[in-house]
Amino acid sequence: MGHSIAQLMFLGLRGIVLWALIPLGFLAWFLVAPYRAVSRRQYAGPMRLASWLDLNASAAMARIVLRPLGRSFPFTPWSQIERIEHRAKIEDIW
Repeated sequence: MGHSIAQLMFLGLRGIVLWALIPLGFLAWFLVAPYRAVSRRQYAGPMRLASWLDLNASAAMARIVLRPLGRSFPFTPWSQIERIEHRAKIEDIW
């Protein structure tokens, strides 16, 4: 029963945090996109950046809320943004 409550709390908290992360990720993309173009790095779209933010925010929340379950939740470094699959969808905030 305790695992279910912790997981439900995690999902509820993630839903609330996505309301801020997806718009912030889109705005941050405006700052990151010109730098990536000048440095000739692979294009990372706004949803990929939002997915990276979601992945790391989920890891941070899981370390707090799901810590009693004894699982490890690693952060994803910025250098691996090209390898991230699209996780966050605009529908996730509803």
